[in-house]
Amino acid sequence: MVDPASLANQPAPGRESGSCTLCCKVYDNPEVGRVAGSWCQHCLPGRSCKIYPDRPGECRDFFCLWMTQGSSARNGGRTRRASS
Repeated sequence: MVDPASLANQPAPGRESGSCTLCCKVYDNPEVGRVAGSWCQHCLPGRSCKIYPDRPGECRDFFCLWMTQGSSARNGGRTRRASS
């Protein structure tokens, strides 16, 4: 039997973050010295992460609601994002 908790931090089939970088702004991340509301210094907003292959564990382990549950809140980078 599958433990539901083990699925909470896994992307839904076929989901990729694409060019969305909103998580690089809206969450605190002490590993990179960033507070919520400011862009991470490694982020290229709306494009990607400059250190993606070597990103911190907190970034590597995070998947937003759209990624994990297929919410229609965001459609794979086709909706508007905060950019400032």
